[in-house]
This record gives sequence, structure tokens and C-alpha cells, in this order.
Amino acid sequence: MPRHNKLNEVRRSQVLGYGPGAIVDFRVGDLGGGTISGVTAGLDQWDETARPKGMLHSQSIKEPRLQRKLGVNGFRLPPVNDTEDDEKKDQYIHAIRFPTFLICPSCKIIKKFFTWAKGKAGDPQRHCSECTRKKGNEDNKIYVVPARFIMACENGHLDDFPWRHWLGCKCDIDISLKLESIGSSIGLSGLVLRCTKCGLTKSMKGIFNKKTFKGLVCKGKMPWLKKNPNEKKEFFSETCDKVPVALQRGASNLYYPCFLSAISIPPWTSMIFKITGLNFDTFFSPHHNKQDIIDLLKQFRDGPEYDAEKDYEKLKKYSDYLADPAKIDLKWNEYLQFTEQFVDDGLDHSENDKEQFEIRNQNVEGYLANYLNKLVQVVRLREVRALANFKRISEPLNSFNPGKKSQFGKMFNEDPKWRPAIEVKGEGIFISLKEERLKKWENSPSIKKRASKINDHYMNQFGKLTDEGKIKISEEIPYNITPRFLLLHSLSHALISQLSIECGYAQASLRERMYVTEKEGQDMSGILIYTSSSDSEGTLGGLSRQALTKNFENVLKKALEQQEFCSQDPHCIMGIKSESEQLNHAACHSCMLLPETSCELWNRFLDRATIRGTLDGVIKSYFE
Repeated sequence: MPRHNKLNEVRRSQVLGYGPGAIVDFRVGDLGGGTISGVTAGLDQWDETARPKGMLHSQSIKEPRLQRKLGVNGFRLPPVNDTEDDEKKDQYIHAIRFPTFLICPSCKIIKKFFTWAKGKAGDPQRHCSECTRKKGNEDNKIYVVPARFIMACENGHLDDFPWRHWLGCKCDIDISLKLESIGSSIGLSGLVLRCTKCGLTKSMKGIFNKKTFKGLVCKGKMPWLKKNPNEKKEFFSETCDKVPVALQRGASNLYYPCFLSAISIPPWTSMIFKITGLNFDTFFSPHHNKQDIIDLLKQFRDGPEYDAEKDYEKLKKYSDYLADPAKIDLKWNEYLQFTEQFVDDGLDHSENDKEQFEIRNQNVEGYLANYLNKLVQVVRLREVRALANFKRISEPLNSFNPGKKSQFGKMFNEDPKWRPAIEVKGEGIFISLKEERLKKWENSPSIKKRASKINDHYMNQFGKLTDEGKIKISEEIPYNITPRFLLLHSLSHALISQLSIECGYAQASLRERMYVTEKEGQDMSGILIYTSSSDSEGTLGGLSRQALTKNFENVLKKALEQQEFCSQDPHCIMGIKSESEQLNHAACHSCMLLPETSCELWNRFLDRATIRGTLDGVIKSYFE
């Protein structure tokens, strides 16, 4: 759409959920105005509509560990206007009209957008001139709306619904079609497509069946990416071997944003990073010798007592550390920080800006001493959450693994070396379980067998086998689903539900961060629950205050009591409610499931039996 066709505004935190390739509906104009459906443009165009480009933009942020993990130079906040001056409001994101077929709500004619009547200059709405004329009021136009159905494939491509292919009509492509409701049926069987010339009709029943378009090959269209000026194609496209499926334009499985995040921890919260805004790749490039860098540091922190050479040596250590990807394990590093198990990595973990990270250990005593090893009040934290990829149709495992035989969608033509991200500054609670008790509990044959059922389904869907027939634990498959994993994840959900009651936060404003892995030498059993909303509820200390020993003991007891019974029992605890969800056991919407913004694992890998036991007593609770 041309630059002057302004659609609407969205909150900054919403943009990542509707990133490149996502379809967004806007209401334009006064009451009764037309709906405009657009797909968010790729990152290439973000650089053009929110200048200056790349990391030169003022609305950019850094998180060294996350940058190295994603192989980028930094992150850009979704563009917003920092001034009320209309002449300087030049920060925006492009949306490309999609689908291109629009339908008149009055006459039911469906055709391409450019064939409908235009409004005044700068107005992206289209209207039906014939129906408007019949109504006799040009000031109250009959606006056309986007078609309900579109096509998508698991490789992330989008296309218009093949209306003529579905109908089987051989008439001229410019002949209009009608999509009408006929009869008393309110489902797809009562929705009929008809050619206005030859009269051929066909019900829309069956369009969502995966086998319906088996003979159709995906055209690989990506309308959100900028077209190659040397090609005469309507959309940017690539070769694809997938069979597309029909979806509702607003279907929840049309766009799965994949995030990767990091908590800012010492020494990466050192003031020197805040002062210099350091980019290691350019700072320690071959073009700069030691003295150049020392001179540059003096420009930032010059003073009679300032030792620039000391800071140079310190920063060189940080740069060398980041140069080795094997050393960068986001969650392991954070777990060590929360549990204060510092390793000899050559970094100074005492350097810290308390505006970004502050924790206070609490006494683990009495009732809590039976189950917990650590209880930490997280007074302040900073999280950078970046949009790494997106997926369609089937949920990805994480931001590295799209699933078998499919790929992530493309967010750009040429990698801009930055990713869109939001910055969350909040508070939270960290706990780790008692390792001795945990190992004894998880070695029970019955709980191992129960967890293995989920793990088998999980590996069949996402796993990769080595030449020796063993599951490979990597960034793509970071963990096996073990009794420990099910326990920690289920406990996390139970605590979030109870904390939302105690603190007054909505569940969607709290988020979990799991610390558990099967990697050798990394025995983790931690949960971080923290505020996750960047611009709505803020942080007033209400959550972190619940980490005080007596407060948390009360929270834990109530959380366990709430999970003792579910309104869907006995079907829930027997796993019958989760029969269609092979990656859960005893978990349903009445007990364990949370808003998707709260769970980092798409509400999978949950089992209430781990924290309350089974009805027959075969599976014992960790808290027995």
C-alpha cells in the first residue's frame, strides 16, 4: 500500500506477535468503515520506513549473549513515534494488502481488489459502486471486505484461495463470482460459490480437509517480501514442494511467532556496556589496534583516575568469550547466576548495574526446606525477547526447530543482521528444587514409564537420531521429556495460577522460564516466574514480595491444594481429557493450561500427577 494510506496503530509489544508474514485486520475510517486486511512487511522494508537503517536507529537495543546466539549485531524495537509533531511522524511499518480478493457484503460478489471502486486519495478502502448507487447515498458507501479464506503451506507461504480452481469454472477470469449462503445450514455446506456468467455452483464444504488440494502445488508466494524489480511477478516467490491447505484468514495456526530471549545477567549488565553501547564485532575489528580502542574508551569515560587500559583488557576478555559459541548457553549461564554457582570463565561476575539485575536470596526453612534448594527474590531483571522465526500450520518446538519436513517462514530477502525485539524490565521469583529428593523421586520406574510415553511422541514429531540410534541433544532438541521436566513445568503452571490470585496480576502478565536439561554436567531444576508485559501492568514489587519465605510457603501450599482436584476429574487425572494431545498427560483448561503468552512451551509437556499423584497411588507426588 502507498505510504499515505495510513491504516491504524498497534501497541509496540503486539508487533512481535504480528511480525513479518502475519495477517493483521484493521478497521479504517469512521464507524461503518471498511476492514483492511494486510500482511506485515519483511524486515527489509522496516529499514526503509523507520530510518536510519540497522543499528544506527535510536530505537535499538543490545544483549550480547542473545546477539551471538542469533548471529546478529543487535535488536530493533518496533518503530514508534517519539514526538507529537505530525511533520516528524515517520516511524511506521508497511502492510501489504492480503488477501487480494474482496467481497461485497451486500451483493456477495467476490473479485480482485483493484476492480472495486476507489475512494478519495489516501483512502485504502474499496467499495461496491453498484450497491452504493442502489442505496442512493454516496456518503454512506457499501465497503467491500477481505475474503474469509486463504491458502498457506508448512513452509510459510501464503496465497489467495483458488476460487476458480475450486469451482471448476472455465469462464473468463474477469467474470465475477458470488459467495452466498443458501438454505438453513450455517456451516460450509450452506456456503455456495457461483459463477455469474455460466451459473456453475459448488458448496464450500470440504475445503479444510487436508486431502482436498492434494493435486495442487504451492506457488511459494511471500507477499510480505519486497518484489525483485527485475521480475514481473505479482509477489515474491520461491520453489516449494508442499501441498497448500485452506485456512480462515484469522485462524490461530496461520502464524506462530518463534521467540528467543535472554535475561541480562552480570557481567553483561556492567555499566561499561551501557556507556559505550559496545558492538564487539566492530570494536575489535582488524581496522582498530589496541591504542585506537583505548583512545575511544577515553572519549566515553575520560577522567583523572580512569584506567582505559584496564577496561580494554576486560572488554577483550568479554569479546573472546563471545567469540566461542560453545561457551554461550543462555539458560545455563542464567541458572548459575541465580544459584550463585560461578565457574572460572575469566569474567568478573561482580560487575553489575542493579537497574538491570538485582536478586536477594531468601532463607529456605521449615516446610520449604523439604522441597526447595534455592528461593530467590528477583527484585529487578531485564529480558530481551527477539522474534527469531515464524511458522505456519503446525507449531514449532522452539525458535530453532520447525518440525519434521518443513521450514520456518522467511522474514527478509537479505539478512539485515538485526531482529525485532522488545525489552521487558520486571521482577520475579526463582526457585530450584532439592536435588537429593528430586533424584530419588524421578528414578521411580512408574514415573519414568509415564514420562517416556510423552517423550516417544515428542521424539517422533521433533527428534533427530544419531548414527548410533540415540537422540541428539542440541539446540534443536535441547531436552528429553523426563519426570523432572514434567514436574518442573507442571509446578510452574500451578504457581503462576496461584500467584496471579495473590498478586492481582493477570495470568497473561506472568511468564515462566524453565531451567532443566539433559546435557551432561548441567543438573538444573529451576523455575523463574516473572512479569512479562512491557507496557501494560508494570512492576510495583507485588510479585517479588511473594518470594519472602513466609509468603512463598503460603503460595506453594495453596498452589498444590488447587491442583489436588480438577472440575474435569476423574477424566483429567486419568489423562482422558488430553487423549488428543499426545504431549500432555493429566492437564486441561480447568487446571494446568495457561495463556500462551505465559508458557514458553505452547502448553505442552504437562502432567498434574507429578504434583498430586495418581488416583491409584502408583505415581507418587514429588511433594508426597
